[in-house]
Amino acid sequence: MNKNSKNRFMTAERNQSIDLIKIIAMYGVIALHSTIGYIGGEFCPSFVAYSLGVCAIPLFFCVSGYLLLGREYAWSYPIKKIVGILRFVVIASIIFWLVSHHHTLQAYIHTVLGSFIQKGNLSQFWYFGSMIIIYLMLPLLNYIYKKRRLFILCLICLGLIECGVFTAILRNGAQVESDITQTFRLWNHIFYFMLGGCLHRYRFSVHWSAIPICATIVVIMQYFCNGLIDTTYCEYYYSSVPVMLFVVSIFVVVLNLNIKGNRLIKELSILFLPVYTFHIYIIGSCNRHVPNALDNNGIVIFLAACIASTLFSYLWMKIPGMKKVFKI
Repeated sequence: MNKNSKNRFMTAERNQSIDLIKIIAMYGVIALHSTIGYIGGEFCPSFVAYSLGVCAIPLFFCVSGYLLLGREYAWSYPIKKIVGILRFVVIASIIFWLVSHHHTLQAYIHTVLGSFIQKGNLSQFWYFGSMIIIYLMLPLLNYIYKKRRLFILCLICLGLIECGVFTAILRNGAQVESDITQTFRLWNHIFYFMLGGCLHRYRFSVHWSAIPICATIVVIMQYFCNGLIDTTYCEYYYSSVPVMLFVVSIFVVVLNLNIKGNRLIKELSILFLPVYTFHIYIIGSCNRHVPNALDNNGIVIFLAACIASTLFSYLWMKIPGMKKVFKI
């Protein structure tokens, strides 16, 4: 690794703004999974919270692209990261297998393999399936990134593909993407991954007011387009321009805060993997214990799940050895 590249990534690691973006995305995922059952077709607080959660998955891929593209590393680095993902999923599946009622080898294998393609009890791990594919492509993506003109051309082409996909969704409905599990919707994931690299290379400022403006547009767009595409799932909006602008505005505004030395952000950033792993089951528990008669029940579930997931994950990480387990 040359000196400039090394300094660049040491600086990126010290900038806790990246950690804050991951934390925003982490709670965005909880918003998606906790409010989806309470939105119906009405414009309500739960719908707003769910719609704003659309930024979560794109932000995760943007952060990965920001940190990985342009980095000097040995050819074995992607393999090492893939092994880390596999190790984590295998151990997490063992934990689930031990507390479940299906103590068979077949059930365990189905849990491990299914998790990567959004199947089974750990279906939220589809994200890791996508990251394995991206790590396999990383040498090629990194080569493209280093060729500036080629990189810009590829990013523009991917952006046009995104626009084409969203236009097709508006014309033909969610079935344009629904038959393809999220793991393999690489036109979305690679676009945001490369967008993250672009935001690292070309630094610019965005006024904070861009975030609420873009957020408003995103919520209104989903409210009026859900009936058109015949679904309420926000995953079909990742390829839309308003969501792209929303993600960029959050990323750039938070990145330019250049936060350093914040203890709360440091502690929360460590909790990403356990929160991502356990939040589904904590949301299920909240659903069972929060009275259905409460107004804005989705918001109550969301807040309860955020607090419970954070506290549970914090305590879980205090168990000896868990910091090594929940590290990729």
